[in-house]
Amino acid sequence: DPRPPTSVRWSAGWASGTGSPSPGPLEHDRVLDCYAASDVFAFASPTETQGLVVVEAMATGLPVAAVRAGGVAEVVRHDTTGLLSDPQPQALAASIRRLLEDPELRRRQAEAGRLAAREYAIQEVVRRLVGLYRQVTLDEPVFAAPD
Repeated sequence: DPRPPTSVRWSAGWASGTGSPSPGPLEHDRVLDCYAASDVFAFASPTETQGLVVVEAMATGLPVAAVRAGGVAEVVRHDTTGLLSDPQPQALAASIRRLLEDPELRRRQAEAGRLAAREYAIQEVVRRLVGLYRQVTLDEPVFAAPD
């Protein structure tokens, strides 16, 4: 069958405006299975505030195609760890298509995303938070003033 796998057709169908079925809530192990079976992680929410699901996908080695909005725009580095697009279905579809058609781009962005996701590991977040608390409680400047 020359058509892409069903999961790719679903993503591309949604992104092109034709609709996509949703599996509904999944257990964590099943989510990991879905990540492992995927080539690209497509994220279309224009209102996501943190982008943790995007970090999860990056940590599993998936390149990301996402709309440029909210916390996702801070997590994904355009053309490095994924592709960011305007929040129109056609723009996201173009990003998904670009990743699917370029295995080397997928490989580079997957590796860069895996490394970038380490910044969000609980140990790293706690280390930075404790450092911030220490600065605040010691009356040290948290941010350096520009020269």
